[in-house]
Amino acid sequence: MSTRSAAERIGRTEELLPVIAARAAKAEELRRVPEETVRDLIDAGLIRVANPTRYGGYGLDIDTSFEIGWRLGRVCGATA
Repeated sequence: MSTRSAAERIGRTEELLPVIAARAAKAEELRRVPEETVRDLIDAGLIRVANPTRYGGYGLDIDTSFEIGWRLGRVCGATA
């Protein structure tokens, strides 16, 4: 695992939190994650954090995946 990559993904998660928090009510209303949030997660490289690098992911460990999910869950359970 690359510590730099893990820290970078967690940093990107933190940058998105205000935007995701602002959309939490919309997610609740839609009963799904808004498309723009999905796009933001993809653009930030958060969707494939645990996928192996040979399959286009970042190959990060489960602890990093959990950390990202936990941080997202603080502001929007649907997104987490």
